Amino acid sequence: YEFTQPIQMRFNELLSGVRADVAIKVHGDDLDQLVALRPRFPAVEYAGIADTRWGGGEGRTIVLVDGQSAGYGRYALAHEVGHNLGLRHVPLAMPPLCNRAASDGEVTTWWPYSDPTIQFPGYDASLAVPRRVEAATNFDLMSYCMTGEAENAWISPFHYLTLFNNRLAPSMAPVTAKAAVVESKAVAREYWEIRGSMANDGLSGTLAPIFHPTTELTPLPSESGSPYCVRFSGSGGTLGTHCFPLSFRHGESGRELRRAAFSFLVSGPAGTTRVALMNGTRELAVLAPGSQVPTVTIGTPRAGERWEATSSQQLAWAGAGSATLSYLADYSFDGGKNWIPISLETTDTRLTIDPRELTGGTNVYFRVTASDGFSDAAAQVGPITIAQTPRLAATTGTLDFRKTVLAQSAVQAATITNTGTGPLRVTAAAFSDAVFSLVSPAVPFDVEARASQQVEVRFNPLSAGARAGTLALMSTGGAAEIQLRGTGLLETAADAEATPASVDFGAVPVGGTKTMAVTIRSFGPAALRVSSVTAAGAGFRSGVAGALTVAAGASRVVEVQFGPSATGAQTGTLTIATNDPARPSIAISLRATGVAPGAGGAPLPQVAAGGVVSAASFLGRLSAGQVAVLFGTELSQGTAAASSVPLATQLAGTRVLVGGTAAPLFYVSPTQINFQVPFETTVGSVPVVVERNGIAGPAATATVASSSLEFFTYARAGSERDPILAHLDNSLVTPANPARAGEVLLGYVTGLGAVSNTPLTGAGSPSAPLAAAVNPPVVTLGGAAVTVLFAGLTPGGVGLGQLNLQLPVALPAGGCLPLAMHVGGVQSQSRNLATAVGGCVESAAPRLVLGASAVDFGGVAVGQAGDRAVTLSNAGTAALTVSALRLSGPFSVVSPAVPIAVAAGGSQVVTVRFRPVVAGLAAGSLEVTSNDAGSPATVAVTGVGTAAAGQPSLGAPATVAFGSATVGQTATVSVVL
Repeated sequence: YEFTQPIQMRFNELLSGVRADVAIKVHGDDLDQLVALRPRFPAVEYAGIADTRWGGGEGRTIVLVDGQSAGYGRYALAHEVGHNLGLRHVPLAMPPLCNRAASDGEVTTWWPYSDPTIQFPGYDASLAVPRRVEAATNFDLMSYCMTGEAENAWISPFHYLTLFNNRLAPSMAPVTAKAAVVESKAVAREYWEIRGSMANDGLSGTLAPIFHPTTELTPLPSESGSPYCVRFSGSGGTLGTHCFPLSFRHGESGRELRRAAFSFLVSGPAGTTRVALMNGTRELAVLAPGSQVPTVTIGTPRAGERWEATSSQQLAWAGAGSATLSYLADYSFDGGKNWIPISLETTDTRLTIDPRELTGGTNVYFRVTASDGFSDAAAQVGPITIAQTPRLAATTGTLDFRKTVLAQSAVQAATITNTGTGPLRVTAAAFSDAVFSLVSPAVPFDVEARASQQVEVRFNPLSAGARAGTLALMSTGGAAEIQLRGTGLLETAADAEATPASVDFGAVPVGGTKTMAVTIRSFGPAALRVSSVTAAGAGFRSGVAGALTVAAGASRVVEVQFGPSATGAQTGTLTIATNDPARPSIAISLRATGVAPGAGGAPLPQVAAGGVVSAASFLGRLSAGQVAVLFGTELSQGTAAASSVPLATQLAGTRVLVGGTAAPLFYVSPTQINFQVPFETTVGSVPVVVERNGIAGPAATATVASSSLEFFTYARAGSERDPILAHLDNSLVTPANPARAGEVLLGYVTGLGAVSNTPLTGAGSPSAPLAAAVNPPVVTLGGAAVTVLFAGLTPGGVGLGQLNLQLPVALPAGGCLPLAMHVGGVQSQSRNLATAVGGCVESAAPRLVLGASAVDFGGVAVGQAGDRAVTLSNAGTAALTVSALRLSGPFSVVSPAVPIAVAAGGSQVVTVRFRPVVAGLAAGSLEVTSNDAGSPATVAVTGVGTAAAGQPSLGAPATVAFGSATVGQTATVSVVL
């Protein structure tokens, strides 16, 4: 197994043109630009932008993934829309609450505040009474400081006023002392939607099929001074030109883009018969009408049809024209007043529709628009009835508010779900006890089919003691009931809970250790103080030393371990001492079974002696952040590789703990693990433990230094390994493509040690600013100094270092020079670098490698035969010729016949036979004669002849011991046959 994943990942990114921790490559020319004009909402949402130069922004492409997922869905959408409207990242962090500054790499003096918070309280008028005040300590939505459901995000006054002043205020007439505000009403008009892309060299471009939407949007004016234009021509010549800005720099990373997309609305001049994409005077792409105006007719459904939302339905149409047609499909739930796209730019003439995804009713219309690239035509059908049955269900059965001090309140959220086939409306919410009230959302509210909605409920106790009640929700999809309970307190007190109530470790091999987790929760209102966590019972150990405090509303995970010293079942107790007056002591029962290693389905992972090494050099010196390899047995139950970044710390049930910290994993197999040494690892001797399905094997020891810099290498030929260095065109430096004097090479390494702008362990390395080596290496080639232009982590890579090296203008003599480097006096392995064609290539020669040094046939009956295979491999660089195979005694060569030719890198199986003629031990050797310089080579051959049934057998001692005998005298020993 060659460790090449980081290099492979880097090259794959270069080939795909996608560069991000998690990225989507959208195929086609219109990579974005459809949010304002043609939004679409598939199962995994993504969005783009168009004409968003409100505040001087560049109108760049944004791809938003999974806009409705739990977590940051709403925040991510707001954050990206903020970019689209000209807002930049907040360039500050605020440890420990926010450790990541969302800097775009620009000077940060424009941000007026000292931290990324909104500074002043905000006011959320969208929520039900009582309105919610957003705390001044909430983070600005353009920062990278969100947590949980992003409920700690709001917009700062600075960014709000930025949007307001950049033409996002409502359109209004000038206001005088007594003048009323008058809103302008836009008039819907038909425009031309121009879309396409252009290469960054300006030599090629594309134009997508033109459609003619009717919209109230106002097109932006032509951008004077821009060389990128669309020219409209007719029979009399040029009718008009619309120019637009185009950037070939990524808006956040600043990296160069190979291609940029554009999209805008324009009023197409009357009489236009030709549209051309221009870069200055160069014409890059052309659209012109066909000889036949396109037509389209809808075959299915027909007006008046009824669709049941319980099964998929078909929208089918037919189009005709002189060119290949592209189609857009829309639907309207209100008789054609509003249209929502359901399919964009397809050449298919049939669309499968899930009626549950649409807003149904009795007035649904469908529309299909066909375009030949220049002209379009539309057809619509309706009304269609989509019969839907909403159904309300309470996903949360009970809300337990636990303890709340009088005159205070607590808020919790229940989840309701629409499990039916159409949208429902919650029309009423009733509480059986007045101490409970609705916070949000305001009634009535809607829930789409198969969607969920959180309902926030407040508990405001007026007297001490336990209270219980219900929340009854009524809707157009039925009713649902949620149980409510809570306890009022006269004064603050801790409220503790520990889960699970019992822990079963299962079977654990003797000599191994298994760790299980217990969660301690503090429900408040006072902080929970845990004075001790102790374990009783043979083999059980608590992972907590001393006391700990858990803030109100927080939780803490503690560990308990079982390490058996003998086989058999064991029980114990984990005792948690708290300041909760109701539960001063929480007992959790423990049980486990010690088994012999390998028994009970619990193999014990074992790290080989000296088996923790650098992935580049396979030497035992490591450093924090580098890529490493671990060898052993029973390390994993299978083979698995990381599929995304940040890297996970568990693959196929296996974890690696380096100094107690879980290491990110590239690859695991039963005998090998590739991992990143955590950046948190300290210098010195560090324990390395492999856990398989929660069972830890014996700890190995790794030596961690401040740096352990080594080149990654590749197997050029046989055992020859060369460093991975690339020319600036990304081609590999090889003896056939050697390095040249004065050129810049890119070298890939690991073990740089400390870097600036250190990424999180397991995360891709940053691109702005770069993670540069704190102590860059000194590099020489053939003893001559090499200039290190950059030493640091490769952007997007995990643990992968990069050296940008400029070779001396005058190279030392020789076509194969040693490339050496050291950091702080610590020398790395020297690697040969070809500096002339054919350099570093040794004379071609064969090299014979035997598959085994000895072959044992075991017992074979006299007169019978047994066969064994011996593999002959050629690890050299020239053809191997085996001229003779010699065996003696009852041994013989069955096949193949000599001479035998084995190509470089190839192998040949030789079959050897043992046919004993007498019972007893037989020994000999296979002699292989070849053109290998070390010829001949031998393989020891042994076997035992055994007596066949009914035949006599001679037996004798294998050895006879005479003991001591005087010189000149005779010693006699009797042997029984």
